[in-house]
Amino acid sequence: MSLYCKACAKMPIDLINEAIKAAKEKCADEKVKHSDMKSKARILKAVIKDKALKVNINLD
Repeated sequence: MSLYCKACAKMPIDLINEAIKAAKEKCADEKVKHSDMKSKARILKAVIKDKALKVNINLD
């Protein structure tokens, strides 16, 4: 199962929305190009993992 599937299954929707918002802000701060999908995915993955760890949700 992919990280995103696990996140959707285990994390509350509000927390997922927070992660998306934080990832968008980080992309803007780092001036990631709209077409740079790899960088955006890397940032979102890191933010999701961080948010999950803070509330003791295991995504492994």
